[in-house]
Amino acid sequence: MAGGDGKKPTAGLWVPALDGVRGYLSVSIACAHVWLAIGWVPNHELPHALRSSFFLSIDFLFLISGFVAFLPVVATRTFPGYRTYAIRRAGRVLPLYYATILLAVVLGGLLRPVSGTYFPHDFGAVLAHLGFLQHEIYPLREGFGVQGIVWTMSIAIVFYAIYGLIAMRWLRHPWLWLLGSAVLAVFWREHFRGDIATFLQFPLFALDFGLGMTGAYLYVRLRHGELAPLRRYAGRACLAAAAALVVLAYFAGLPVARGSGGYWGESSLLAVLLPTAFVSLLITLPFTPHRVQAIVGNPVGRWIGGVSYGLFLCHFLVIWTVLLVTDIPRNGSPKSVLELGAIVLPISITLGWAGTRFIEHPLRLRAQKLAADLDRRSAARKAAAAAAAAPPEPQLSPAA
Repeated sequence: MAGGDGKKPTAGLWVPALDGVRGYLSVSIACAHVWLAIGWVPNHELPHALRSSFFLSIDFLFLISGFVAFLPVVATRTFPGYRTYAIRRAGRVLPLYYATILLAVVLGGLLRPVSGTYFPHDFGAVLAHLGFLQHEIYPLREGFGVQGIVWTMSIAIVFYAIYGLIAMRWLRHPWLWLLGSAVLAVFWREHFRGDIATFLQFPLFALDFGLGMTGAYLYVRLRHGELAPLRRYAGRACLAAAAALVVLAYFAGLPVARGSGGYWGESSLLAVLLPTAFVSLLITLPFTPHRVQAIVGNPVGRWIGGVSYGLFLCHFLVIWTVLLVTDIPRNGSPKSVLELGAIVLPISITLGWAGTRFIEHPLRLRAQKLAADLDRRSAARKAAAAAAAAPPEPQLSPAA
């Protein structure tokens, strides 16, 4: 998922380790799809359950999206306006997304026999993807059969559209809005659990985004010296959150491993506890010793985080292309997993870097410049209108 707008208006509040976390989450998603493409299944229940819980990385990326979007609003207590926000967000989200959609359309005919999924790929399907409506119109059949991960972009774009309308309201009442997002997510989970196409829509993930936004609110308070007890014991809280994440992830993946449930089929209690544990880790990590932060916030992890959006979008295409041009057997063996992963990950990361450097970055800067120019023109028009509306000053007679 796309992160920030590139510039850090809240540089003093930025979480360097956050880039590393985002990078490792994107790598974990690519690894999970390598495993699925090969058909690898661990022989023992513990690793099988943990491997089956990797779908949670999607939830955690949604949570980070909420955190990153809301952090500057909390720090400055202002919102730039919906138009400015929308232009900047479009500059971040659209270039690489449309580039990978184009690749999926061009390569689809070659790669669909490899993926074995002949999902809709006609002109109407292309239009739906260009409008980010693929998950609503073709639920569980997105990506033309070769780019399935783009279903998440339909979810993300709904959040980005809503976020601009609620950001300042959330800032005034963060706990009330968080409660509302939790109620919506739990209601949706319980009411539509039997209808997977409806079930796996934006409301299911509302709590992820909500916890990300409220996590940003708490993080800024911690940085400003508030919530002293939590900051004092941040190291212990971070360790406890990490341990809880592993345990909870095991229980979330267990039904998948046992064949008694599917992805995102965990109980409502687990669906609340898991992102809560993750956001707890996220906001306490910056207050731990540097050697702890370096586990994810090291230069390599942060660099991967910087190109993670491109990695996230292109890795499926890389998987099917590698399987097309190599003879790696899809026999479920660890050897095949290692062979495919050793090729897919470096290529996906490299393509992520190239897309970020040569496509996203230049267009994102243009979008930011456009937003700034429009803001200046709007401010000038308002100033001119205010001056025109002001009553004229009295003129003194020369004879006075």
